Amino acid sequence: MAGLDPGFRRDDAGDGGVTNLGRRVTILGLASLLAACTARPVDPERFFRPSLTAPAARGKTALRIVVEPFQVQGIYADRALVSRDASGAYRQSVGRSWVGPPSLLLGEALVDYLRAAYGADNVFSPQSRITGDVVIRPQLKRFERVQAVDGDQALLAVEFLVSGRDGALLGNLVFSESASAGSGPSDYVAAQSALLGLASAQLLARLDVILPKVNP
Repeated sequence: MAGLDPGFRRDDAGDGGVTNLGRRVTILGLASLLAACTARPVDPERFFRPSLTAPAARGKTALRIVVEPFQVQGIYADRALVSRDASGAYRQSVGRSWVGPPSLLLGEALVDYLRAAYGADNVFSPQSRITGDVVIRPQLKRFERVQAVDGDQALLAVEFLVSGRDGALLGNLVFSESASAGSGPSDYVAAQSALLGLASAQLLARLDVILPKVNP
């Protein structure tokens, strides 16, 4: 041992310091890799649109029907899905949204529904700039998932005001119903679509009574 170069011992000690540092870096890298592997993946953002089943055709009418956008207030006006817990507190979903503002989406769905009943040439949205013989003004009251221990519910409440070309009220319909919301956002959207379809069907039945009384 006496014949060894002292410089060799200094280099050996220095290599040991580098080796210890390398071990620490390796351990930290493995820890970061393990954390990344065990972290829960982020769910992709998802967008939804209500879908209605078309009604039976009534045949064309001589009247021009204009459907205004849904009047929406508060958090219902935002695109995020809305839920209410058992305490009555509201929150908006993160990463779960309608494809557009509910005021426009629900209005477009109702226009398509009534066009299937009365003909595409007789039902208009406001963008058409048509003066309607009959004007429908929907007001959205509730549009949410209600959380409950015995199962979540989808709640829809809307009022339809039907007026003539002179603004006189011809009739109104108040709809408020709930249905099972299922366990996920797709189930909830399907439930809201079914409720909107039921509300639209009731409005259509009311229009079948109102329209014959209106002069073209």
